[in-house]
Amino acid sequence: MLDWDLWSSHIPEWKHPEPFDPSNLYVCTLDTCRTDFLLRLLSSQKLNVLVTGAAASCKSHSLRHFVTSLDADKWFSRTIAFSQTTESRVLVDSIHGAIHKRQGRTFGPEPGKSCVIVVDDINLSAVDGYGDQRNCELVRQLISDGGYYDLKTPSEWAAILGLNYICVMTHPFSTNRDVPMRLKGQLCAINITVPFDKNICTLKTFFSLSPN
Repeated sequence: MLDWDLWSSHIPEWKHPEPFDPSNLYVCTLDTCRTDFLLRLLSSQKLNVLVTGAAASCKSHSLRHFVTSLDADKWFSRTIAFSQTTESRVLVDSIHGAIHKRQGRTFGPEPGKSCVIVVDDINLSAVDGYGDQRNCELVRQLISDGGYYDLKTPSEWAAILGLNYICVMTHPFSTNRDVPMRLKGQLCAINITVPFDKNICTLKTFFSLSPN
């Protein structure tokens, strides 16, 4: 028989950090507790994730807290923010800056460690004249095929192994920008909602109790 716990029982006790900096606070609520649990569950199964939500729903901040709380002896991360001007080479160089050459044309994290690649604002990738988002297609190929053909040596396949990808995007109806369905098919989607009124009142209570 299964034992069930309330999410509220897993929220750690709030302690005021020293020094108290409101711009850099992370307060656990029911919403963030659920999101953190799902991210840890999916990451433990080596699954890739798409985190989506409305603007100001703390998507990036929640992910920043998640990756910094991972066991540093087993995990490390690299964050890449997409924009209209981001080129595919920037993504490849950022990934290669976090991994090592294993043998031949095979690359990956150092032995005994796993790497999380966080791609922020993935839906802001530029659209070319053919209607494709090249950066999104590169991420899709890295996930599904585990590598890419380098433009400098098109005949050589570079295998990228041992990476987990977490992509972040705002709801398409908010930005009129989406990502290809072929990429979505490679990801487990999590929607982060705007905090409920009860959680917002909890945050206000924490701030009002600040020693400063």
